[in-house]
Amino acid sequence: MAGGILKNLKNIMANPVVLAYNVNGVQGKAALKEESAFYDVLIDAINLVDGSGSAEEQLRKAMQLQKKRFF
Repeated sequence: MAGGILKNLKNIMANPVVLAYNVNGVQGKAALKEESAFYDVLIDAINLVDGSGSAEEQLRKAMQLQKKRFF
């Protein structure tokens, strides 16, 4: 996917899911890491598409960006 996870997370996760979760489950939100099967596949896919940097950091940034676009 051109643009990697930052531009394409909206094609993978709907806004209500992104708003309900964060990576570690802080601030009263559910932890995406606890959905281990989905989380592991997502991290592996991020690494395959864009091997630069931490996949978890890229996921965090993508979720933050999608939340900002929503509001």
